[in-house]
Amino acid sequence: MPAQICSLSLVNLEVNCAVTCSCCTSCGGGSSGGGGSQGGSGSLSGDPVYELIIAQYPGGAPALADASSPQRMAFQWLKSTANDGIPLGQRLLQRYALATLFYATQGNGWTTSSSWLSQTNECSWYTTANAGSVCDSNGNIIVINLQNNHLQGSIPMELLLLNGTLGKIFFGFRLPLPTAVGR
Repeated sequence: MPAQICSLSLVNLEVNCAVTCSCCTSCGGGSSGGGGSQGGSGSLSGDPVYELIIAQYPGGAPALADASSPQRMAFQWLKSTANDGIPLGQRLLQRYALATLFYATQGNGWTTSSSWLSQTNECSWYTTANAGSVCDSNGNIIVINLQNNHLQGSIPMELLLLNGTLGKIFFGFRLPLPTAVGR
């Protein structure tokens, strides 16, 4: 590997540990340049947000390790300033599940996505629900209603993180629904 690359100190370094290099000090465990949560799959381990997600949904680890997955994009969003001040816990998991839904269904192409992935409380994110709140009195999502909003893609398994409170999902047309979510 050229010495110029080895001497760089990058914040967002994706480590490919299939590559053998003599200059790197920590292939697989994140970069010494501060890769943190943005690095390869090995750099996620030990991150408190990652550990929270995996503790509740162990099956999500492979998707989180894939830098191009909706899950990884949602994880990176959780680490943004939009979520500053939100403590580790159910609310952060709820925001992760909804962000994963956004990315998995191409939220940037939705007809309306007002407030989605913002600092605004997720109970106030855009919904096509006509009446009532999409959250219960504790701030837990009980309804996802995005009918006729041009969702494309598939419904992520991470909606299981809302399993204790989510009662209804409305999309207005068929999207592939994970079997475990449909139970």
